[in-house]
Amino acid sequence: MIRRRTLLFSALILFLALAFLFKDSANEYRIIKKLELQRRITPRLSAFLDHPIPFIRKAAFRAFYRIGHAHGASRYWAAFLEEKDPYIKNEALFGLRYFPALKPKLFQLLSEEPPENISLFYETFFFMAGPKDISLLFELLGTDERTDDVLFTALGNMAHSLDFSAEDKEEARSALLSLLGPELSRAYAYALSQWGIPPSREKDLPGLITLEDILRDYYYMSLLHDENSLKALLHDFDRFPALLKFRYLTQCARYPALRDFLYQRSLSSLELLPLLENENRLSLLKEYASPSYPSYLRETSFYGMLFRNKAGLDLINTFKDDALFLRAFSRNPDNYFFLLTPEWEQRLLGQNDHITRRNTYDALSRLHPGRKKEFAQAALEDPDFTVRLTGYLLLQDEPALFQKTLLNRYPEEPVRDLRYFLFDLIRQEGEKELTDKLLALEKDPELLSLMKQDTPPSFPKYRNRNWVILFRTAKGDIIMECFGDEAPHTVENIIRLVKGGFYSGISFHRVALNHVIQAGDPHGDGWGGSFPLIKAEYSPLSYREPGMVGIADRGKDTGSSQFFITLAPRPHLDGRYTLFAKIIKGMDTVYRIEPGDTIIEARILASKERL
Repeated sequence: MIRRRTLLFSALILFLALAFLFKDSANEYRIIKKLELQRRITPRLSAFLDHPIPFIRKAAFRAFYRIGHAHGASRYWAAFLEEKDPYIKNEALFGLRYFPALKPKLFQLLSEEPPENISLFYETFFFMAGPKDISLLFELLGTDERTDDVLFTALGNMAHSLDFSAEDKEEARSALLSLLGPELSRAYAYALSQWGIPPSREKDLPGLITLEDILRDYYYMSLLHDENSLKALLHDFDRFPALLKFRYLTQCARYPALRDFLYQRSLSSLELLPLLENENRLSLLKEYASPSYPSYLRETSFYGMLFRNKAGLDLINTFKDDALFLRAFSRNPDNYFFLLTPEWEQRLLGQNDHITRRNTYDALSRLHPGRKKEFAQAALEDPDFTVRLTGYLLLQDEPALFQKTLLNRYPEEPVRDLRYFLFDLIRQEGEKELTDKLLALEKDPELLSLMKQDTPPSFPKYRNRNWVILFRTAKGDIIMECFGDEAPHTVENIIRLVKGGFYSGISFHRVALNHVIQAGDPHGDGWGGSFPLIKAEYSPLSYREPGMVGIADRGKDTGSSQFFITLAPRPHLDGRYTLFAKIIKGMDTVYRIEPGDTIIEARILASKERL
């Protein structure tokens, strides 16, 4: 009996100790997350890098690199060198890319003793690389089979995001082409697709497109520019999955004969889009500008008439009262400067379409710089808040006038979105005196609370779960699984919006073929969003496959409700946009989404509904 009591007492003591430890760790984790969201590196956060509990150290490393302040680089590097847990060390290694000053130390470490996780070392190093590192990359290719795919990916990303001399470009192409063969990896194909291939070698590519590895085929297909090479694949068109079909249509679109062949097939409106984006024959453009086609095809056709065909006055007069024609015209009226008479200005600015008015004020200010103030003041009286925003932006060249206008108009601005956007714009520019004045003018208690917060509010009841969300559209269902551990705050915000019914009725306002579809803007044109703004949560997750879901933003820490779904591999987005989910069902629906398609319903799925 005594032994049993002793065991029970020991178990109770152990339970209480673990409970206390868990509670203490939970509090420490909350402190780390708060500092991360406030973008503050403090001595306390630095101390957490040496914490005995692994998940606390991991959270501290992640907070450090998401904040990314230069003054934290030395402390981060020292903790990275001391870290013994390989899993946490990899997380810390990924984060080094956000401290450019550490690049020489990373290279020195690589030179002295190549580590076991050398692939991640190279991935991190070349994320920070510049044009002068291209020769080093080629020296490393082939030295270790574990690293070649990483190096090829780095090579592709560098070509996508950096400027190189003609000599560097030729060196890269020659080195890549020397390896060309049917068994090479997706990463190699990606690198080749970014650097290009001489026309003399294109004849080898159609034979490499076997439909056995669709992503690799996608990269090879993006290299096809020769008409004969493309024609060789026409007989396979109906067998192509959506990913390859849209890439093929884009490649064929530059050739009238291939376009004519494809027009004869039963293409969807979305499949017609890349063909019309390259069409310059007036008869065809007029045909697809008819009201029987979707508005996005009609606008594309009108744009082709105006800027690829150089429409004459007769044609312009024929369509001058069509709202979509005027929107297309407003996008770039520079070639028709002679038309911008007071009558035409009134025609454009009198449209019900706010996009046309917004484009017109911007274009007129550019074409008539002496009248910029006049156009800005007129835009500030517009009923649409994005047009009023354009008016403010047109005044930014004159800071004194901008500040005076902003302070005079701010108290009467009815749209919270615009007041918050202007406040955030000023805050990001570091103008504390002006932000304090705006705070004093704000009368909405909820908005004022958001404006005063260093960090958005947390939604702890939704934390750290891999939620599954269904978006129902007329084209079918799209189901995404969220990454609750890698992007907890982003996921919490999305779940909060879904539960609140925010996404019901929201449209997919952007469809960029071979790139992304985008939704989440209640304004419907990419200029809107939700409150609060969400801090970026970068992680080692990758956009290397279609169907990855990221947060759209206008810079770090400016995301909210808008999200995008990748239609193709987009590895150059890695580490630049918060990746918070992936599509687990419904990619066929994703490829059918057209501009303007609406989310009928968004809801959280119970586990039994998910598949």
